[in-house]
Amino acid sequence: MSTASTVKDRVDPAEVSEEIAEARERYPLEFLAVLNPSYEARGRVRRGFYEGCLSMPGYTGVVNRPLELDATYIDLTGSRRRLALSGWQARIFQHETDHLAGTVYVDKLEPRSLATSTNYTNRWADPVPTKAAKELGFHLD
Repeated sequence: MSTASTVKDRVDPAEVSEEIAEARERYPLEFLAVLNPSYEARGRVRRGFYEGCLSMPGYTGVVNRPLELDATYIDLTGSRRRLALSGWQARIFQHETDHLAGTVYVDKLEPRSLATSTNYTNRWADPVPTKAAKELGFHLD
């Protein structure tokens, strides 16, 4: 990633509240193109948040993922890169890299958390799914 980027170079197509952005470490991201990505968790801290996927529209579920990771990939110039990622960017990198291995978020979600998008919006749309975890009986880390 270029250190010379500005906020206008970064995008998040979804509108999220400041409270949600802070809880999920969801900040606008710089464009990142990668080839042959892989990742390894950095540390043991994990966080569970609701995830969805364009491959399965209309559903969402809590996936516990490493909060921080070391990503490796080849950039568009053919150079091998290593990048430390955390928060939302780490979650996105894991989610998209998993697709390349034939894994989708439903393969990793807390089964009791699976909900339609409407049910999620009406019952579980908190910054952190603590209420859902307590009421449905699953763990967030």
